[in-house]
Amino acid sequence: RAGLRRAPSRLARGLPRGRAAAVAGAAAAVGLVLAPFVLFTAVWALVVGVTRWPEDVLPSPSAVARAFGEVFAKGILTVYAGETIRRIVLAAVTGVAIGIAAGFVMGLNDWIAALLNPPLRFFQSLSGIAWLPLFLIWFGFSDKTIIVAVWYTLVFPVAFNTMLGVRTVPRLYRYAVLTLGGTWRQIVFQVLLPGAIPYIVGGVRLGIAYGWRALIAAEIVVGSGGLGYLIFKAETFDLVEIELEPLRLLLRQQRSDATRARRRPVAAPRAERPAASRPRRIVGAAMALGRGAVSFGALFAVWYALTAHGWVRPMALASPAAVASVLVDGVRDRTLLGHLGVSLSRLVISMVVAGAAGIVLGVLVGISRHLALIVEPLAGFFNALSGIVWLPLAITWFGLTWKTVLFVIGNAIFFTVFFNTLVGVRGVPRLYEQAILTLGASRWRTLRDVLLPGALPGIVAGIRLGLGFGWRALIAAELVAVTQGLGFMIFSAANYLRTDIILAGILVIGGVAVAMDSLILVPIERATVVRWGLYH
Repeated sequence: RAGLRRAPSRLARGLPRGRAAAVAGAAAAVGLVLAPFVLFTAVWALVVGVTRWPEDVLPSPSAVARAFGEVFAKGILTVYAGETIRRIVLAAVTGVAIGIAAGFVMGLNDWIAALLNPPLRFFQSLSGIAWLPLFLIWFGFSDKTIIVAVWYTLVFPVAFNTMLGVRTVPRLYRYAVLTLGGTWRQIVFQVLLPGAIPYIVGGVRLGIAYGWRALIAAEIVVGSGGLGYLIFKAETFDLVEIELEPLRLLLRQQRSDATRARRRPVAAPRAERPAASRPRRIVGAAMALGRGAVSFGALFAVWYALTAHGWVRPMALASPAAVASVLVDGVRDRTLLGHLGVSLSRLVISMVVAGAAGIVLGVLVGISRHLALIVEPLAGFFNALSGIVWLPLAITWFGLTWKTVLFVIGNAIFFTVFFNTLVGVRGVPRLYEQAILTLGASRWRTLRDVLLPGALPGIVAGIRLGLGFGWRALIAAELVAVTQGLGFMIFSAANYLRTDIILAGILVIGGVAVAMDSLILVPIERATVVRWGLYH
């Protein structure tokens, strides 16, 4: 017994004091990270034991561990995970290269950026998942369909972040190099590229995170191997415990995304500059509208030429006239309006429920350090998993019903709103809170008059981002889980090779996304920053 008591002291004497403190600090940090997950696992096991739900609905942690051992020992998990990683790497290499090149071109030439920005913003509002029905017609149920959908989702964040990085490099640096006799090659590789690297890296990380989620959704729909196909196949045979293990593997692949979401969520918008005069605003809006008309006009001209001259078969790409006819007929007989109304109602219900829950929990975690120690790591865990990954499990729980779609959308919205609300609350200067408490205000008065107004820009930004993520998750869920909605409309049209209906649905999906963001969310966000903005 005395020897056991002396053992720690001998170990402490054997280590330098600084190193022993570092080891103790690292052990404490690991313990803080693991504690919430241990607690979550314990609650999970308790719920399974008390409710006694069937194993095919909610398996116990031990059942999940056994399933993981079985699929790993048989090599199933390794093969499917390898297929998924191969696809994301192939799409990332090509998408990052093209995105960086396009970003540099737009960053160096304002005219090209002005012409390309409107259509690129439109296509960015459409996730690669929305194009899956058309890709299925072009490439079939093959590897190409999955890789192209992932590439499409990945390239836009890389391009826009690269353009932003190039534009942040002061022009003075370019002029200095040219004055010293430097070439444009030297400017690109020795000035612009080093200055834009942080933005490029951020765009690559964001693009891979989006691409990873699109990859899982594409594997679920196309059914050609990979982790997405594995968890969807498990749902077919009610093997819920097999579904949960790929979710954990997805988390390991997206660990960097979760860390970025926790430590550096989307920055809250800065306060606006003084508003320009009304004539200048009108002229600026007219010029932006003119540039958008030119770019979209050129795009439609190319589309018309491809279809009018017979260079592309109508089965592969419908003409603009055919798509317009589908839109007119869909409005006239109200079938298109019916699908649109169902999709919007699902989005609104999910936004109200999941958004409110995210705001409430974000505020509570923001004002309570003890609650943050438990909730924040778990929220980061589940935030790393996209809503569409839960689709097979949601189908097992709720069946092919509207509840499944609402669950998937709510999952995508909740964590975005939660983290932005959390950042908004923490971004309020403590001096304001201490000042009102010194004047005798209650905690409720502090929350109402200081914390909530100060966090409002972050909350609005979270709602804006959550609606974008929710809209994409909605389309993906409707491809599989229900028999109404825009996603169902375009996916069912693919079965009959109706590219006119698919393109009409895509135009509506993109138009609704742009309209929600530009006409509703952006004005609210700007007004909020002007009124309550505390970010500088």
